[in-house]
Amino acid sequence: MYFGKQKVTEIRNVIDALLLRVNGIRNFQLESTGVNFDIDLDITNPTEQGLNLSTGNLVTLKRLLFYSESGQFIGESFPNLSGIEIPAKGSMNIPNLSTSIDISNIGSLFNSAIGIFIDPSKLNVKAELESLGKSYII
Repeated sequence: MYFGKQKVTEIRNVIDALLLRVNGIRNFQLESTGVNFDIDLDITNPTEQGLNLSTGNLVTLKRLLFYSESGQFIGESFPNLSGIEIPAKGSMNIPNLSTSIDISNIGSLFNSAIGIFIDPSKLNVKAELESLGKSYII
C-alpha cells in the first residue's frame, strides 16, 4: 500500500511539472461549424523522474484547451492519447492534433487567432490528463 501511494505521489509530481508548447499550426480550414486546424505539441518533462507509464495506460491525455496570450479561450482538441512516455529532462512531440474553434467564438477571437497563426508560441495550452481515475489540469 505504501509503495502504491508513493508511486501515485511521484506520478502527480511529474504531471504537475510538465510543460506544454505548440511548435506548429497548419491545415487551416474554415467550415460551417468553425475553424479547424492541426497543431504539433511538445510536452517537456523538466524533472529528474521519468514518466514511463505505457503499461496499463495509467496516464491519458484527454483534452487540450487553447488560450490566447490574454487568457481568452480559443478552442480545444481531444487527442485521447495513452501510453505516454517522457524521460527525465526529455520531451515528447505529438504531431497533427486536430483542433477546432467554434463558429460562435470566431468574431471575438479574430485578432488573437491571426497573431497565433503568425507566431504559435503565443498560444497558451492547458492539458487535461487522467491518471489513476483522477483528472488533472496542467
